[in-house]
Amino acid sequence: MKQRLVVWTAIAAAVVITSWVLAADFTGTWLGTTEVRDRGTDRLTLVLKKGPSGYSGTATDSLELIAKDTAITDVKLDGGVLTFSVPTADGVHSVTIRMQFKGDKATGEWATAEGDLGTLVFEKQKK
Repeated sequence: MKQRLVVWTAIAAAVVITSWVLAADFTGTWLGTTEVRDRGTDRLTLVLKKGPSGYSGTATDSLELIAKDTAITDVKLDGGVLTFSVPTADGVHSVTIRMQFKGDKATGEWATAEGDLGTLVFEKQKK
């Protein structure tokens, strides 16, 4: 009996977590910061939209490493973790970003194929 209770509790918890992830809406404008080696603090603006086929959006940064309002690509949402790529302003490289959301805050990491990486902290802007 005790074993059944543990199993049903685990199933119920999984359903609640899955429902939260599926119901979560990350759309809106997110402002964030990161440190870029040899460049300093970079302020990022990420605008996320949700459509029938998933998320899309644009990114801009204060150091102009990303062209203004560049479309994000390869967007995937898996268990509350959003990953996507952003082409750099030179059109040659791209940055892969991974974000974990918690309410109106998000944290994550960015990386390039060349080995540059850093952490990100975002906050959702109120309308």
